[in-house]
Amino acid sequence: MTLVIDANIAVKWFIRQPDSQLARDLHAVDERLIAPDMVIAEVANTLWRYTKTREITPDRAVEAIATLPIMLRELVPVEVLAVPALQLAFALDSAVYDCLYAVLALERKCGFVTADRKFAERLRASRRLSGVKLLADFAP
Repeated sequence: MTLVIDANIAVKWFIRQPDSQLARDLHAVDERLIAPDMVIAEVANTLWRYTKTREITPDRAVEAIATLPIMLRELVPVEVLAVPALQLAFALDSAVYDCLYAVLALERKCGFVTADRKFAERLRASRRLSGVKLLADFAP
């Protein structure tokens, strides 16, 4: 089964946070984990911020970003998702960045796993994406 994961999940693969083990377990199951290609920039920026607090070394952050594309089965170009993501952002009053992941799940008719409770609740309330799950509730 294909699952879209967002940057919140990917960061947990490299930084110890609540539910990091769940994120690693999700990666370990035999799923096709995919994401928009901008996940690399989002994760890189987050890792950069963590270097400022010394929770990760710059060398480890670079290694993580080099590894990230290998950990995902597919990185989908943002350009094919941008228009429907912007439309969804208007409808949900949510950031386009978040909506890119949801649109990918909608277009591929697959599940979406996120650690962003607020966004998941907005998606559920809109009834646009029934396959959204919170990482905390995901059982591989």
